[in-house]
Amino acid sequence: MLQRFGTESVYVEADGFETLPPFPGARKTCRQGNGWVIETDDVMDAMQHILHTASEHGVEIEALEMVRPSLESVFLSLTGTSLRD
Repeated sequence: MLQRFGTESVYVEADGFETLPPFPGARKTCRQGNGWVIETDDVMDAMQHILHTASEHGVEIEALEMVRPSLESVFLSLTGTSLRD
């Protein structure tokens, strides 16, 4: 159910990227902590693009991981409101 209504994302931390270059397939990119979260339809393609771009610019990737949708993110996308504590 989470896969049906949620969007998979990629989280990347890289020393040397002040901003994350745009790339095809990225729906939304936002800063989170020391890195960025990129919502995309094709996680593997996004990860390959990030690695290629980092290599071209001599940027060292510190973290690169796939982020699966959470129940809270699906709720937010369906209702437009967040869960309350």
